[in-house]
Amino acid sequence: MRFTSVSKLWNQQISSPHFVNTHMKIAANDKKFRNHGIIFGNLQFCHLPSLFNKRQVTDEVLIHMDPPNLSFFVGSVNGLICLCNHELETYIWNPIIRKSKKIHDSPLRSSSNTKLGFGYDESRDDYKVLFINYSSLCYYDSMCNVSNLKIVLQGNFLTNTLGKYINGKINWISCNRLGINKIISFDIVDETWGTLELPIFRQDNCNYQLGVMGNDLSLINTSIFMNTSSDVWIFMNCGFWTKLFTIKHHPDLSLFMVSTLLDAFTIQFHESNNGDFLLLLPPLIMIFNGLTRRLKHSVYVEKSVDDGGCDAIEIYVESIVP
Repeated sequence: MRFTSVSKLWNQQISSPHFVNTHMKIAANDKKFRNHGIIFGNLQFCHLPSLFNKRQVTDEVLIHMDPPNLSFFVGSVNGLICLCNHELETYIWNPIIRKSKKIHDSPLRSSSNTKLGFGYDESRDDYKVLFINYSSLCYYDSMCNVSNLKIVLQGNFLTNTLGKYINGKINWISCNRLGINKIISFDIVDETWGTLELPIFRQDNCNYQLGVMGNDLSLINTSIFMNTSSDVWIFMNCGFWTKLFTIKHHPDLSLFMVSTLLDAFTIQFHESNNGDFLLLLPPLIMIFNGLTRRLKHSVYVEKSVDDGGCDAIEIYVESIVP
């Protein structure tokens, strides 16, 4: 970014869509993860290689960002971070180039039942934000007007506040009065709703979290009462669920899972060069050995009341997208 100040020609070339998109693709495919990191809900950043090698996230590892004065972390796509406040004023912010843009004003205020999502419409090269308010079942977005929202959500409740974006769709786990039943998704391009059945396994007394692994939707299910292990699934491009592995929890971790599973949260996976998996489960970050299929260690992220805590954790790739 310093090179943009060298001359008008350099600034024009570095800011061109071709250069920006090429830079983003290189950063996203960087096998050494130099441009990869984790963004926490309290808007702190930690480089990914540090988490695979350290047992504790310290102030020396965390990078404190300086965001617009907003309180809610909605999501991150292509190096852009979506933020909003209680009035649902929404900004898209790129901390690398230190630029932000206001995209939305809503007549409603946020509540505990408000569901949010952030995604990228590749066909129009545009970014969209979803707001779902259960008090009136309204949908708000700077561009869209979805008429079938009440039909889709009738009798269903989206359990996770933040939808998981992958392959042009924002996904939530939904439940009805009988328990968890399906995944509900919103197509960013077509602006239509769809459903996806869960893998075939017993659904009673289980907790489910959605995640992302590479370019695929992932899911983890854990028994609320027999929480000694969790099954990890991935929805392949061929259109069916595949079970990747089972995580056997340490007894101390099982005690933590009891209290955590009462709330809905999301989990995301990331794989290192040697096959280890990073499992993000706020406020824990777990390292799972890809060869031994055992947990190597867990990283605990301090949750501070003053800075809003770290209820959301997401993989973040640095970019110069304006």
